[in-house]
Amino acid sequence: MPPRKGGTNLSKQGQIYVNGENVNQGQTAVADVGGTMAMSHIPRTKASATTKTSSGTKAGLIKQSNFSIAPLILEGVKLHKLQLNDVIKQHLKDLRISDIQLSRSGHFTIYAADVSSFNRLLNELTPILATNGQATAKIYVPRSIQRIKDTEKVAFVKNVDIEIPEGRITEALKDVGLDAIDVVRLMNKTKNVPTRTIKITFSDPHNRNTFVHTGLQVDSMHFIAEAANQNT
Repeated sequence: MPPRKGGTNLSKQGQIYVNGENVNQGQTAVADVGGTMAMSHIPRTKASATTKTSSGTKAGLIKQSNFSIAPLILEGVKLHKLQLNDVIKQHLKDLRISDIQLSRSGHFTIYAADVSSFNRLLNELTPILATNGQATAKIYVPRSIQRIKDTEKVAFVKNVDIEIPEGRITEALKDVGLDAIDVVRLMNKTKNVPTRTIKITFSDPHNRNTFVHTGLQVDSMHFIAEAANQNT
């Protein structure tokens, strides 16, 4: 029996690639855009990307989700939304802000429309607020997103001989041009003894990804590296 029309492409339609990585529908992806955190949510959709009508086939209601800049949290200010809006409008006229939200606890969530606006908000808004009677203002990236970014810099190496000290591993990484900022052998929490697993934190995701691809080479010994996941 011949396959139904369109059925051969369903497996491809059900997959989305973000920065070269396959991302399942319904997941949130975070990427690095010019050193700024960007995120995108891929909504869950039906397997088929088209719907049949009497006049033929038309595109289904699937929203193509581009990367948007991560929001910023502003706290420690005694302002309402219009006042904050006017401060930004007066002192940072060329900034592009897509939305400002105010929670019941008094924290603002500010959505920048581009990378330049994100960076300027992060670096310039609190000094401006301080000169306008809001000296306790503090702006930062939400902790959940920061944790994701931190995890992207971490790799693990298992089955590393106990006799190999962290210093030798640090030297080996430096010799091949990798920028590691922390190398630590994990401890067994129950027995309080060192394990054969090494945790390595790099300066940025690029160094980590290169390391995961090449693995750890200490003189004549090679060890496979694994990227940390969000549950690690």
